[in-house]
Amino acid sequence: MWPHVLDALGPLLEAGYLTTYDTTIGTFSRGPLTIIGTGNTPLSHVYYSSTRVIFYDAPLRKLRKPARIPHSPCGPAIHVELDNTLSPMASGKLPPWTHIGAALYPSPNAAVGWMRRRTDEARKRGIKSRWWGAANQPGWLRRRMWALQREAQTDWINGDNLEDLARWLRRTGGS
Repeated sequence: MWPHVLDALGPLLEAGYLTTYDTTIGTFSRGPLTIIGTGNTPLSHVYYSSTRVIFYDAPLRKLRKPARIPHSPCGPAIHVELDNTLSPMASGKLPPWTHIGAALYPSPNAAVGWMRRRTDEARKRGIKSRWWGAANQPGWLRRRMWALQREAQTDWINGDNLEDLARWLRRTGGS
């Protein structure tokens, strides 16, 4: 799939819309779009690209450990410290216990502290943080999970219900 995705991004790259990172001289060229591969994006393809057009969505919960890149046609096996040149964003699924704490306690400091430590680790590396997997229903729990993410100073609040998220942000003074 990788060559097909790069081909599809070609016109956007040529028009100057994409953020890129030149690994040979160590510079970013910022565009209005940053392509971040999630799911099964092959880290080896991102790491060994001389010009990164697609970046890697780092695992937010595992940033403290070096990432292992297995041997591939792109290059040898290696362990790398993830930073913003590979992963401008790190994402993590909210564990069920964060929802339980949010539902039962008005101020679940344990969940906020747990998220905040991971967000802080990402920031040290120049990486933005994003949590996903917040409950969609009931609405009050969904909004409470957004509030926890804000309290933990997460960079991006993930929301599947955009209409409700927009209302919540207006009401709480967010952007």
